[in-house]
Amino acid sequence: MTTIGVGVAQMVARPGELEGNLATAEMLLREMVGQGAQIVVLPELFATSYDIEQAAAMVRHEVELVLPRLTSLAATLGLTIATTVLAGDGRDGTLCNLAVVIDRRGVIATAGKQMLWAGESAIFAPDHGPRALVRSSGAAIGVAVCYEAGFPELTRELAVRGADIISVPAAFGASRRYAWDLLTRSRAVENGCFVLAAGLADPEDASVPRFSGHSRIVDPRGQILAELADGEGVLTARIDLSDIASARTEIPYLAALSARQTKADSPAALTHPITTGK
Repeated sequence: MTTIGVGVAQMVARPGELEGNLATAEMLLREMVGQGAQIVVLPELFATSYDIEQAAAMVRHEVELVLPRLTSLAATLGLTIATTVLAGDGRDGTLCNLAVVIDRRGVIATAGKQMLWAGESAIFAPDHGPRALVRSSGAAIGVAVCYEAGFPELTRELAVRGADIISVPAAFGASRRYAWDLLTRSRAVENGCFVLAAGLADPEDASVPRFSGHSRIVDPRGQILAELADGEGVLTARIDLSDIASARTEIPYLAALSARQTKADSPAALTHPITTGK
């Protein structure tokens, strides 16, 4: 069977309301499962909120509460979840915005955010290793965190290594929604991958929008299969992985790239295949 149920959640992550944010995430996860989703994406830093100035103070909550809760939900609901959490202790420059993929086995892939936006570079240490990529629930799932999705090189690395799905947990700025629209579709069509892009939303009472919302599911031809506007909610879709091969045949970007590369000058990232978890 080549069809898989996928979903993205869009939610408001309120600073200082960890338990409330987790409760919202759980509600949205259960809603997506009820609609047939097997692979889902939560927004960037959905639990602690995108309050990076307070990141160091929140790390222990991720270890003690957030990751165990996500692991338990993944096991109970039979889900594969991609998102980001805080990692490190914040005292020696090791604090990072960590992409994680979790399924019923636990945390099966991680990679710190490499491309840091604006003030993030003063808080987080970049991870220059390969992006997270793992096989779970019948598909190879890669993660590009928010700003990273604007770099074709990073998502191309995932595609060449075998990604079927590029998940994008994000806290994308509202003033740059035009870039969100372009990059989510471009990364899908140029790599022949499905893109599951999940963004943070603003509270209804926000006087000035911070986050773009507009989470979406995009197919390998760059067509938007489903999209949210503002506010909280979920999207689900049934995708057919055989569409990947068809799209890559119609516009053979990856085949052309492979043909021009010799083994000697292949990117170092190609030496890091998909992991299989525990």
